[in-house]
Amino acid sequence: MSEDKSSKTEEPTHKRLRDARKKAQVSRSEELVPLMMILTAILYFFFSFDWLLEYLQAYFSSVGNYAYDRSFEEAVSAGFTLWFDGIVLSVMLPFSLMMLAAGIVGNVIQFGFIFSVDPIIPKPEKIDPIKGFARVFSMKQVVKTLLSIFKIATMTVIIIVVVKVAINEYMHEIAQCDLQCQLGVLKSMLKKMLLILIPILVLMVMLDIAFQKFQFHKDQRMTKDEVKREYKSMEGDPMMKGQRRAEQRKMLQEDVKEQVMMSRVIIAGMRKAVALMYEPGMDLPILLAIGRDRMSNEMIKIAKAQGVPVIADPALVQIFEDDGVIDQFIPASAVRKTAQAMKRR
Repeated sequence: MSEDKSSKTEEPTHKRLRDARKKAQVSRSEELVPLMMILTAILYFFFSFDWLLEYLQAYFSSVGNYAYDRSFEEAVSAGFTLWFDGIVLSVMLPFSLMMLAAGIVGNVIQFGFIFSVDPIIPKPEKIDPIKGFARVFSMKQVVKTLLSIFKIATMTVIIIVVVKVAINEYMHEIAQCDLQCQLGVLKSMLKKMLLILIPILVLMVMLDIAFQKFQFHKDQRMTKDEVKREYKSMEGDPMMKGQRRAEQRKMLQEDVKEQVMMSRVIIAGMRKAVALMYEPGMDLPILLAIGRDRMSNEMIKIAKAQGVPVIADPALVQIFEDDGVIDQFIPASAVRKTAQAMKRR
């Protein structure tokens, strides 16, 4: 029986989020990676524009020289080698590696490193036309489409406005300057365009990241029944039981240590120990704790480490076991023996 989304009112548990991550279901903005790649390409060409221009001019000049003074076969072979060494290795390979690095960084900064084969496993719901239709018209897809339309429209308007202004501003200069001058005008125009375009793209990506986080958190919400079922399954999980026992032991050890450090004396018996607190001015000592088996051993161990006296008196321990109340004055039946024990410390 399918759960209605309106009934998913509970916040996702850590296990729910952890299981979703194992299936590569994470909050992911599809706009961040393209932005990282665009910025990387801009930086690459901006800082290497002059070098690339000179390099390509020298390359095409050398290609022409190869064609004139060699046979056709030698020219083709040498031209291919020159193309591979000059264009592929010197220009295309660094650019491709930078694009790859930008794509990886764009994903890693969102959700870290994830390896999962779940997204590529064939599943019936992936080819279900009804669910596919629902995904196409989901809120997530609608926002994505609107964002893409807005981005394209914004970029188009900015490019048109900048080019129009540049034409009006530089038309007279372009007609009177050489190729180097025209390239300078082109760089100036592109710089103005990017200074306007990049902040807008960054803002759009930030909004998309915020929306994707909100939408993912909303999609991972659970019903009350799902929370109960998950809790029951975790209760039966041996690993979770082990973790809970470890946490309980740690809390118990911390409590025992605190009680022992507050004690004036520890009375030890057969697999039992009693912690007593007494300060000058008190009418009677107070029974802080009664430890049995492992806890009694822990109390004695801590007492010896902290310098708290340990007195062996099994009979007195049994009196506290029978008549004592934790955090109360010692019982009347134990007063005389307690006084004697405290004198022996």
